[in-house]
Amino acid sequence: MAIELLNEHEQSELVRNWIRQNAGSILVGILIGLGLIVGWQQWQRMQRSQQQQAQLDYHALVEAADAGKPEDAAKLAATLRSDHAKSAYASLSSLRDAADAMKRGDLDAAAAALEWSYANSSFPALKELAALRLGQVRLAQGKADEALRLAGEAGVGGFKGLAAELRGDALLALDRGVDARAAYEEALASLDAGAPQRAYIEMKRDEAPLAAAPATPATPAAPLEQPVEKKDS
Repeated sequence: MAIELLNEHEQSELVRNWIRQNAGSILVGILIGLGLIVGWQQWQRMQRSQQQQAQLDYHALVEAADAGKPEDAAKLAATLRSDHAKSAYASLSSLRDAADAMKRGDLDAAAAALEWSYANSSFPALKELAALRLGQVRLAQGKADEALRLAGEAGVGGFKGLAAELRGDALLALDRGVDARAAYEEALASLDAGAPQRAYIEMKRDEAPLAAAPATPATPAAPLEQPVEKKDS
């Protein structure tokens, strides 16, 4: 190559000339690189600060709920959802809200909290858990088709056994007893032999009908008697 034909002095002079000609571009590149590094460090600090604040807000929420202060807990939950929507703590607060609503028997409020968590959670495990619990609420509301859909979405990760049980419950509600039995078998396969909920799932499986109950035929109506014509004597 041409550079190899130059002696050391000529090579150094060539480099110095190149630097002088491109000093502006080099300086701009250095400044951009430094700016990116500083910006990245600032972004990381901001993320850590937001995460710490979300953690503090969630702990305060738990303390308020345990102390019997539902209004304070509700305000903190709203703050988490508005200011830290993508944090795990916002999803956890919605799951907690849903559990409290279920205890009160308020299915609509529970569904609303779970829908928020399902739509906004960026953590796959929490998103699947929200789908699973929302499916249970939908089943309780008589919406078996939606519960069946949510069971499918909740069964892709670590909740396969619970999702299979929910699927069995939804199929049973839809009068699909054979499919429900298969779903319960799948749920049982994910459980240990000594799992406490095993007997309950076995009972549901055994009580699922093997086929849809045949329709009771309608009793035919008795034929109408024809009037007897009188003959003239």
